Amino acid sequence: MIDVLFFLNLVSTGVFVGVQLLVLDNVAPAVRRQEQPLSIRLHRELLDHRQHFRLVMPATSVAITTAAVLLILDVSDKTRLFLAIGLVGMFGITITTFVFNAPMNDRIRSLSDDDPDYQGLARRWDRVHRLRALSGVLAICGFVVAELVR
Repeated sequence: MIDVLFFLNLVSTGVFVGVQLLVLDNVAPAVRRQEQPLSIRLHRELLDHRQHFRLVMPATSVAITTAAVLLILDVSDKTRLFLAIGLVGMFGITITTFVFNAPMNDRIRSLSDDDPDYQGLARRWDRVHRLRALSGVLAICGFVVAELVR
């Protein structure tokens, strides 16, 4: 059972972190290089929550749930430590998403294509997303090491 939980944890975390790194390294820079009206329209399209609920949200939920279950099972103290580090990364993702990026997403959805506030808002969104992606890297590193030391 522990093997299955670690497998699900690592796969789901890998999916989520992969998406976040793709957005950080490729998608956001490509969107920002466009003229503002197109950049805002692309940003709005990428914020479509129906897409997030198909892949990202389930992967995040599975990663957090499996890590929490593994914490209460009979694993070593070292394993627990690294699972906890992974969970800190997952909580960093959750906080940056719901406290910062989600309210900015709501604001971006309400902007007109030529709104002068967009550039500053997009820069803030990118900074917070960078922190979110780094939190994801912390999470997957913690979970991988937890698996290796168990």
